[in-house]
Amino acid sequence: MTAAAFSVLLGVCSSVVAAEPDNLLGIITNSAGVEAGLCVHIGSTDGAIEIQMAGNSRRLVHGLALDDQSLDSARKAIQAEGFYPLASVEKAMAPEQLPYADNLVSLLIADLDALGERAPSRKEIMRVVRPNGVACLKKDGKWTVIAKPRPKEMDE
Repeated sequence: MTAAAFSVLLGVCSSVVAAEPDNLLGIITNSAGVEAGLCVHIGSTDGAIEIQMAGNSRRLVHGLALDDQSLDSARKAIQAEGFYPLASVEKAMAPEQLPYADNLVSLLIADLDALGERAPSRKEIMRVVRPNGVACLKKDGKWTVIAKPRPKEMDE
């Protein structure tokens, strides 16, 4: 993602901070240009974000729920909408330590305020986000977008 594209993306996100989560997600994912790859939602509750990320895309979506009730609700919604196996949810055993390899995730969405003490560190989040990948994080009531730059030594 170029610096200009990232600036536009930040402008879009900051202009929709008060938007509903579904609308915010649509704007973020469309603006970020993440059309394919592994997308992660930390703190899954009802499956709505996973369904929206999987819909009409080439994304594989993985949600991490913090409790059994959220896990059950999200799984039922995803199956009812016909998005399983493109979207799935599992219970996070330790969300502060993400269960992904380095540089794997194309798009990561997390409401760090809602996760509280169980929120992963920014270092842990950026460990799993791939170069040119995007992390959309809500902290102190505001959504921010962080694009992970491609290292200069990395080939295309």
